[in-house]
Amino acid sequence: MRPWLIEKISIPTMPRLYLAILLSCLVLSCKTSIQKSEHVQFLYQSADLPKSTGVVTDLANLYTSSQTDEFRTLIQDFEKETSNEIALVTVTNIHPYEDLAIFTTDLANHWGVGKESSNNGLVFCIYPEKRKLWISTGFETEKILTD
Repeated sequence: MRPWLIEKISIPTMPRLYLAILLSCLVLSCKTSIQKSEHVQFLYQSADLPKSTGVVTDLANLYTSSQTDEFRTLIQDFEKETSNEIALVTVTNIHPYEDLAIFTTDLANHWGVGKESSNNGLVFCIYPEKRKLWISTGFETEKILTD
C-alpha cells in the first residue's frame, strides 16, 4: 500500500469508510436471508399436518353434509369472483403444535392456499375442543383482513 494514500484519508473519513463497509455487509446479508426465506420451513414435519379434502375440511365433524356443501359452494363462487382462495378447516387436535396460529399458517403453506403469484389465500381454522378460531392470511389478503 502506498503511504501517500494513508495520509490523504483523514480521521473523520475513516468512520465513514467503516460505516460504508458495515452497511454493505448488512445489505448483502439481508439479501441472502431474504433469498433463503423464500423456501417455506414448517415448525414440524409436513406429515404432522392433516390432509386437505378440498376447500372445506371438517375433521371435527361440526357440520352436516348439507352445511359443508353450502360452504363449499360459497367459497368456490367467491374464488371465481375474486380469485382469492379460502379454506375452512375444523380440527380435533393440533398435536405436535401448541399454538393454533403457527399450526394454521403451516397448514396454509402446506396446502398451498392462495395463488403463488399473488399470495391471496385465507384459512379459517376452528379448534372446537379449545374453543379457538384462527384466521391465517396471505400477504395480499392481509391488506384487507389482518391476522
